[in-house]
Amino acid sequence: MHLFFRFCISYGLLSLIKPSSVVSFLPRPLNLVRKSPTEQRIISKCHQFVQSSKTPIELEVVGVAQALSIEYCTGCRWLYRSAWLMQELFTTFDEEMTTITLIPSKPPSPGGTFLIKLNKETIWDRREDGGFPESKVLKQRVRDKIDPAKDLGHSDSKESSAQIQQQESSKNGKDLDCPECDERNQNLVKNETQNHVTSSQFIGEAMSGSKNVKIVYCADCEWMLRSSWICQELLMTFEIELNSVTLAPSRSPIPGGLFNILIDETLIFDRKEEGSFPEIEQLKKRVRDIVSPEKKLEHIDDSLTSGDCKEELDDIDELDDDSAADLRNFYGVL
Repeated sequence: MHLFFRFCISYGLLSLIKPSSVVSFLPRPLNLVRKSPTEQRIISKCHQFVQSSKTPIELEVVGVAQALSIEYCTGCRWLYRSAWLMQELFTTFDEEMTTITLIPSKPPSPGGTFLIKLNKETIWDRREDGGFPESKVLKQRVRDKIDPAKDLGHSDSKESSAQIQQQESSKNGKDLDCPECDERNQNLVKNETQNHVTSSQFIGEAMSGSKNVKIVYCADCEWMLRSSWICQELLMTFEIELNSVTLAPSRSPIPGGLFNILIDETLIFDRKEEGSFPEIEQLKKRVRDIVSPEKKLEHIDDSLTSGDCKEELDDIDELDDDSAADLRNFYGVL
């Protein structure tokens, strides 16, 4: 009761001084509290995630679809270079790029292939352009095609595109041939042009076949690097069995939290249903069972079961401090 009277007296004094001060004195409802832009963005994502009980697999493309493909020679081990360029393009064109596909070039394709296409149009060919593209040169070519007014920041060089291309040709033009791949494909070099066209069909034609993986991820959740890493792991293990791996960022109005993996439009992993991201060993087994059930996954298949591991660990004798010190001195470990 005493506290109640004190509150009433304080309320009356404040109302005599300035009526508006009473409003600021009283606690405000939660829905009227002003939130920062970051808090509003997070709350909006949460609402979208909760409201979507089932996320559609087919993505709605807002605006013009921009599909890019990078075909690389597997014999030359250019997967990591291709994946790095893919990450660079997704980082710069995070709102414009619809899909980027990595296509491993393998026999009967000739060796030394490194071909980049945007919407079926070649924007870089290692043989014609004299080497590999510098990231800023490639970004400029992509920008000129999809959004000429876009500012690329430090990637906008003061030098002309012709000067940059000439410099790249002089630096990278020395190793245009791949001896290992040429030796592997000696009988196919004469038909290089015909084979090149056959092996480098755009992603739309490639997806009409089989054994094509698509990773659909939430762009707002910043899962691009995780998706790129999974893409590299799959292409390293199944470079012969897979025709392509496509990364497709999911953006608004598609609900957030999406992370789906498909093989030829067949869903094999759904983060919302599984409750977490895939373990790479588990994912490789699922892919193997579909694309090549007879394939052996080496250390994954040879891994010991939990019971076997426990038995082996039980057989290991623990070392005392003196024995451990002797072993460290013997092997030169501090």
